[in-house]
Amino acid sequence: MIKYFKAMPSLTKFIVFSFVVILIYTVAEFFTKTSHDTLTTCLYACFGGEVLSCALIKVFKLKEEDKKPDNMTGDLLTEEEIHDLLNGMDEFVKEKANANG
Repeated sequence: MIKYFKAMPSLTKFIVFSFVVILIYTVAEFFTKTSHDTLTTCLYACFGGEVLSCALIKVFKLKEEDKKPDNMTGDLLTEEEIHDLLNGMDEFVKEKANANG
């Protein structure tokens, strides 16, 4: 378990820590039957906001990786696009040959 936790990325460790803190606080509030309105609001806002920001970082990091082209297949044309491009070039060449000729 400890080896797995050490191998985890730091962003994931922080998310796990945030959820553990929220869970412990919620259980403690439930069993003590006390209500600290301001503390509860601040705790949920702080750790909830941190989890949200970590999730957004992860999502945008994944989108950035998707935009990066691979060495072999990055931003290649599809078969249909190549076909359309070649047909357009053929028509262009024929028009130029007819105009010059």
